[in-house]
Amino acid sequence: PIAIGVIVFVFFLCLTLVITFSGKAKNFSETPSDDPLTSTMEFPWGKVWTYDSLEESPKNTMPILFIHSLGASIYCWRDQLPFFKTQNRVLALDLLGFGRSDKDDTADYGLDAQVQRILDFLKAKKIDECYLVGCSMGGAFALWLSHLHPERFKKTVVISPAAAPQIVPPWSPVRLFPLARFVLSPR
Repeated sequence: PIAIGVIVFVFFLCLTLVITFSGKAKNFSETPSDDPLTSTMEFPWGKVWTYDSLEESPKNTMPILFIHSLGASIYCWRDQLPFFKTQNRVLALDLLGFGRSDKDDTADYGLDAQVQRILDFLKAKKIDECYLVGCSMGGAFALWLSHLHPERFKKTVVISPAAAPQIVPPWSPVRLFPLARFVLSPR
């Protein structure tokens, strides 16, 4: 298992170097500033960079809020937002400390603090109900929002949510097949 891990690590390291030095690498943490649907919103706790397709989406549809992962920004949704905005109002924000939003060394970046900021954002946009889509850290936020306010979030989609190992179901491959832990993470 160690030899396979080393081979996989070296492969991805070489792939990363090739992409980086080929000039085709993209900075996935930067949000394009020329998109007319993006803007800055100010809150008591800081400024956040946002995306809202209100003007270009069908009216009277359930909005979808996209929440990015750790170290990312709304730019990570650049391929999904144009597709979904043709069917629903689509929103996204660079959470405090990410992308083009403010970075504050003294701010609380914990689960509850970031979730409250998401709720503040939805309140400012006058959105009482929406769908949630979250990836990794954003998936954990989406799950926590759905847990705290099930009446507000009608459906939640998470992609590789960063979640506690205690909530891994007992039928998990890692628990059923001990050798699977060399391939799969319990998280």
